Amino acid sequence: MRALLGAALVIACGGCSSVEPPSVSLELVAAERAERLVGLWFDSAQATQRDLREQWPDSPPLQFEFTEWVEPSDYRARLLACASERLGRPAELGGEAIAGEDPWEPAVAEALCRHEFPPFSSEFSLGGPIEARWLDAQLTTALPACVRAFGGRLDIADTRPIIDAIRDRPSSSEGRRDIWSIIAVTGVTALDRAAMRVACPDPALAIDQLPLPVIDR
Repeated sequence: MRALLGAALVIACGGCSSVEPPSVSLELVAAERAERLVGLWFDSAQATQRDLREQWPDSPPLQFEFTEWVEPSDYRARLLACASERLGRPAELGGEAIAGEDPWEPAVAEALCRHEFPPFSSEFSLGGPIEARWLDAQLTTALPACVRAFGGRLDIADTRPIIDAIRDRPSSSEGRRDIWSIIAVTGVTALDRAAMRVACPDPALAIDQLPLPVIDR
């Protein structure tokens, strides 16, 4: 029976792979999002250097480095550990210099560490026009075709509100919400609905799973 069900799913979902419009692939979506995220990092580094030099004109120019993106829940601990290592003593966020240190040293250590281990949240708005075109193709072609394979209907008159909802999805204790919490599918039985959710491509989660860029200085 399990083998028959598996074979049926394969047959039903022969057209369930994601669709990429001409010249727009998920790889290009990833590149667009990476460019935006890297741009945010460089803009932050330049602004931080400028602010430090305005407050302490004698402070040295900084050489920012990147190691890895950090989960927001781990960010404070990673930042304190990094700043403490740079200062050679326990650090306090926003702390003052102690005897024997230049007045800018704690702020410099914190600034360097903030950029070496920056926090990343999936709620960052990184989507651009390439991502919008890719999502439009998924919502108008790939996903409706897969839903029809299970006897259902997915009619989206305007993809723009759906794309906005995908980008603005809040996180929960179980992670980001999937596409099925945003769109309405009709004509699918409860049993088929469970199989459909497993088999049909989820463009929202596909974007969530794109790798984060490594920033090479």
